[in-house]
Amino acid sequence: MTGERRNVGNVTMTFTVVPSTVRQGETVRLTIRLVNNGGTTTRLTFPTSRRYDMWITKEGAEVWRSSTGRMFTQEITYQEIGGQTGAVFSESWTAGPAGPYIAHAVLDDASYGGEMKGDLTVR
Repeated sequence: MTGERRNVGNVTMTFTVVPSTVRQGETVRLTIRLVNNGGTTTRLTFPTSRRYDMWITKEGAEVWRSSTGRMFTQEITYQEIGGQTGAVFSESWTAGPAGPYIAHAVLDDASYGGEMKGDLTVR
C-alpha cells in the first residue's frame, strides 16, 4: 500500500493505492478516504457534480483517468460529513504493461490541498 495523508482542519484525508505491486491485468484499488475527527459537520463544496478524479501516469504520460468518458452536471454540489464519520471515493484500474507508475488523486473541493500521489509497480 502506498499513498499520502494530510489533515485539513478536523478532517484527515488519505489516498491509498492497494496493492502497490501487481502483475499486468490485475486490479489496483485507488481510494480517497475522509474522516471527520471533529464533533461538528464539515461541508464539502464541489464546483460541478464531479467529486474527485483519479489517474495513472507512466513516465509522465497519462495512461488512464477515472473521469474519461463520464459526464458531470455544471452545478455547484455539496456533501456533508458529520462529526466522527467519513466519506470514501474509490476507483479500480486494471494494471497495464510492466514498469513503474504513479497514481494520482484530487478531491474537487478546493479546501483539500490539491493532488495526492502514490507509487505503483507492475511486474
